[in-house]
Amino acid sequence: MSKNTTTPTLATEEPPYNPDDLDSVENFWEGARIEHQGKAIGVSRRIKECESAKVQVTLTLSPRVVDFFKNTGKDWQTQMDQALIEYIETHHA
Repeated sequence: MSKNTTTPTLATEEPPYNPDDLDSVENFWEGARIEHQGKAIGVSRRIKECESAKVQVTLTLSPRVVDFFKNTGKDWQTQMDQALIEYIETHHA
C-alpha cells in the first residue's frame, strides 16, 4: 500500500523569504499550483494587505447601493470594500 505524497519543488533557486514579511510570503506563493491527489484544484492569488485583516460590521445602505454592488457578482462585498479603499486613497492621500 503506497501513500500519496507530494514533494514541493521550486522552479528557481532564490534566497529564502522572511516568514514575518507579508510581501515576501505573498511573492513566494504567488501563482503556486494547488493540487489534490494529482489534480489541480486552484492557483494561489496575491492577497492584498487590506484583505488580510478585515473587520465585520453592520451598516445600513440605500437599496440603490446594495443593488449596484450585488449586480457585480458573487464577490460583491469585496468589490464594495475595494471601492471604499479607492475612495480613501483618492480623497485622503
